[in-house]
Amino acid sequence: VYRHENAKLINVSIRRKIAEIERDLINNSIQGVHLSKRIIKGQVTVARSFKQYAKEVKWDQTKLNRIIDYGGEQLLISDVTVEWLRKFETWCRKKPLAQNTIHTTIKYVSRIITQARKEKIIHDDPFDQYIKPKYQQTDRLYLVDHELKLMVDLLDKPMSKSMHDTLCYFLLACYTGLRH
Repeated sequence: VYRHENAKLINVSIRRKIAEIERDLINNSIQGVHLSKRIIKGQVTVARSFKQYAKEVKWDQTKLNRIIDYGGEQLLISDVTVEWLRKFETWCRKKPLAQNTIHTTIKYVSRIITQARKEKIIHDDPFDQYIKPKYQQTDRLYLVDHELKLMVDLLDKPMSKSMHDTLCYFLLACYTGLRH
C-alpha cells in the first residue's frame, strides 16, 4: 500500500477545512440561510427564501401572496425554474386570474430573479427560456358629459355626509383625469 509522505499533514488540513465548512453551515443555519449544491454547473450557491428576498428587493404584498400561495413559504429563489414558471402560470389560469394580472405577477417574479442574478445569488435565468404572458390592452369605460352632469346635479340632493364626500371625490377624480 502506497502512503504519501505528507499524509498526516494533508489529513490535518482536510479536517480543518471540514471544521471550517461545518462552522459556516451552522452560522448560516442560525441566520436562516441554507446552502444548496448546484449539480449542473458544480457551483455552490446560497439558497435564499423567495419571500424574504422579495421583501428586501421590491415588496408587493398582493403579488407575493399569490406566489407564496402556489410555491409555499419554503420557496427558494433557486426553485424558480422554467418548469416552475410554466406550472405557476397554469395555476394562475385555473384560479382564474385575468391575463393582465398573470402578466404583472410574472413580471414581478422576473424583477426579483433579475436582481438575484445581479447579486449572484443565482446563476441561471429561467426567463431566458420562458415566454412571459403578454399584456392585453383593455377597453376602458369612461363617463360621458351627460352622465357627469347628472352626478353633479346629485350634489344638491339630500344625502349623508359620507356619501356627499364620496361623490365630491369621485367627481374631482373624473374632472382631473384620475381613474379608479
